[in-house]
Amino acid sequence: MKLSEDTLLKFVKGKIIRDAELKNFTTFKVGGKVDFLVIPQDEEDIRITLSIARDKGIPLYIIGNGSNLLVSDEGVRGIIIRISRVNFNKFNLKNSVLKSESGVLLSKLISYTVGQELSGMESLLGIPGTLGGAITMNAGTNGFSISQILREIKVMDKNGRIKVVSKEELGFSYRSSKIMEKKLVILEAVMELKKFKKDLINESLKRNFEKRKKTQPYSYPNAGCIFKNPQEKQAGWLIERAGCKGLRVGGAEVSTKHANFIVNRGNATFNDIVKLMELVRKRVLFKFGIELKPEVLILGRDEGLPFKMLEPW
Repeated sequence: MKLSEDTLLKFVKGKIIRDAELKNFTTFKVGGKVDFLVIPQDEEDIRITLSIARDKGIPLYIIGNGSNLLVSDEGVRGIIIRISRVNFNKFNLKNSVLKSESGVLLSKLISYTVGQELSGMESLLGIPGTLGGAITMNAGTNGFSISQILREIKVMDKNGRIKVVSKEELGFSYRSSKIMEKKLVILEAVMELKKFKKDLINESLKRNFEKRKKTQPYSYPNAGCIFKNPQEKQAGWLIERAGCKGLRVGGAEVSTKHANFIVNRGNATFNDIVKLMELVRKRVLFKFGIELKPEVLILGRDEGLPFKMLEPW
């Protein structure tokens, strides 16, 4: 790969980490090194990094908080741009319309909007991602998806052009959008919320939090729900009925609290997790004839995996 650190340092104002350990940038705490991790200071840094990667034919990926990401222990060749709360952290409110940069954590936006007696984001409680990551995956819970409150999104395309698009242009569906397919970087989003009594929102938050605390494995590193819910039944129900709860491969375990979570018990490897995912998928397919599809994004350079990996730009 023909790229030196000096080339990036010459043009990029933000932080550049050579041979960054990706396990330190994901909630799964698994993953090898990437050649260059770029934490951009502003939109121009993103545009320049995209240009350098394109001109030199270097693979490039975009990540947020790494909360829905499984990274290979073999690492990643190329460049990863991490858009995080470090620099893309501004937001403002006008009446009931919230405008926020993509690096702001969902938890911060929820706390702020509840304080302003605005409802719409509280269903996202407990999702540890950034706004940009949540929009890309159309994150949500219990029948709610973030696309329901979106009005428009400011994006940058692979050629560095910035435009504002409506949510209809991005093909939102269950835990999916066309953002990665279209090679777009989310910079900012506008959301429409509704006035609601603060006490009632807090009651809803408390109920959701207590439910999540009882049913989700906060004690161990994980990447949230591993599989998407098929139309027939919830993935967790299928996995539990297939006898997979508590199943282990190496340091990876199907959570005993919520069967659609795989947790890192402390020393799980990428291969442990992938093998466990494949074992779960096979058992569910054998018992119910339903093939589960991953919700977690898989990133790396391993060949012959049973699951589709994230493609570079």
